[in-house]
Amino acid sequence: MKNLIKNQIAVPLLVAAITLAIVLSTLTLTGCENPAANPDNPSGGDEQTANVYMTIPDPNLPANRFQYIRGYGGTDTTWYSPTTQDDIELMYNPDKLGYNILRIRIPPNNVDPAQSIAELVATYQPDYYENVKIVNKYGGYVMATPWTPPKDWKSNNSINGQDYIESNSITPVYQIGYMLSEYYPQYAQYLRDFARNMYDNGAPIYAISIQNEPNFAATYEGCRWEPEQMRDFFIQQGHFTDGVRGWGGGKEIPTVMTMNGESSDTPYINNAALQNPASKAAIDLLGRHYYGKRTESLWNNYPDLLQKGSANDINKGRMEVWMTEHSINSGGMEPVYSDSSWNYMWLFLNDIDMAIRLNNENAFIWFTSKRFYSMIGDGQYGTTEGAILPRGWALSHYARFTIGMTRIQINLDTGKTNVTRDGTRIPHTGMGGSILNNSELTITNVAVRVTAFISENGREISLVMWAPTNTGGLGGYDPGVIEVALPLGFTANSVTAVRSNGALPDQAFQPYDVQLNQNRTKAYITLGKGEIVSVKLSK
Repeated sequence: MKNLIKNQIAVPLLVAAITLAIVLSTLTLTGCENPAANPDNPSGGDEQTANVYMTIPDPNLPANRFQYIRGYGGTDTTWYSPTTQDDIELMYNPDKLGYNILRIRIPPNNVDPAQSIAELVATYQPDYYENVKIVNKYGGYVMATPWTPPKDWKSNNSINGQDYIESNSITPVYQIGYMLSEYYPQYAQYLRDFARNMYDNGAPIYAISIQNEPNFAATYEGCRWEPEQMRDFFIQQGHFTDGVRGWGGGKEIPTVMTMNGESSDTPYINNAALQNPASKAAIDLLGRHYYGKRTESLWNNYPDLLQKGSANDINKGRMEVWMTEHSINSGGMEPVYSDSSWNYMWLFLNDIDMAIRLNNENAFIWFTSKRFYSMIGDGQYGTTEGAILPRGWALSHYARFTIGMTRIQINLDTGKTNVTRDGTRIPHTGMGGSILNNSELTITNVAVRVTAFISENGREISLVMWAPTNTGGLGGYDPGVIEVALPLGFTANSVTAVRSNGALPDQAFQPYDVQLNQNRTKAYITLGKGEIVSVKLSK
């Protein structure tokens, strides 16, 4: 959100929609099966010589299981080109791009949230309720975020996070807007009323946050909260949505989930609330953004703070951590804005990889859904409004293949010689400097990524793999044929696979043939430089 992202490549919406309909009509995650899994060829083929050999160890062992994947999506702030029902249908229909989380902004212009929404619907966003209904129809999740409380309850009496006062001889002077503690009860009621209003209008939400970026003093809508203030808010107001029904995962939930203040950078601003039993009990979900210390991870560095609920929960009793906002842009430093180009898409995938593989977070939400730097274009900087952009296809790989699954370990088989197609050795993985699944937390990382996931019933394993280049289309690695040895006891009876490639007319999903060995316990996948390939193997 700090920097606007611009791009120059647009995909005509009509062409994209037709292409997508044709591809997905034959690619429904049960079709496009591998010939080795076809009844006419049930036993598969011979083992092949590969460039890279990987194994999936026993996914039932705790050491080989990581986080549950709640989902992926984007933010609709209502500040830019309005997101239409057609846009939401394109992004959230599971037979199209397949996203499942929508983040919406709570308008702050009135202490009565129903009045604020009514004004927004009348003047700017007529589909505010309808967009939520579409996401809910497809079994998704909607979270609502206030960028600021109404100005009446703030120290600067403004919706801005800080207001310019004057300039002295050194620097400008601003008045920062804090949430006043005496209005905590009114604010809790305000958020509760918003959630109830959404339910009453047939558009119930899954979760509600108390603040967007409480540790950033924005010159636009914003509000500062110190860590102790957020802790005290939850201690005093408790689980303030009790009694307000919500919706998520295709069903009604008895109470809308609560979320802490979504940190601008380090998620550790929430440690104070998590270390207090009373405040922790009132928080259901944790939100954080990647503007700054995105390499910090609550899962990795403070796992004990996430323990909550039964150890038998699908997420092992851990509170979920959602990455609820980030944007990456060239900021106009290029001769033209390039962020919608295929080569700039890899920066976006590195962001997803950081959240899912390295930080073990449960959800990834981009800022924003519809923008010239996002998943679908808004008509600016060479994009076509409503057309799918490369980042839209990239996120769809994760959405279509990993939602509702658990990330599991995948290892390089060091007992065999592993090389890229040009013969470059791959001596190790998971370490800094490796050319495969390394631990480098940079948006320009060109290592090949291969990530594995398993369904709750253990009958499906998904792989998402990609071989990035730099923003100029150079660098990176060509892994060639990758052998993936499936866990002991897992026999793949069917395979679905798709690829995206910048050389394709619109980077859409294309059916992709994956070979299996005769026992159907190994998969052979060819991944070229500059490609994304996703695979689902089913028992």
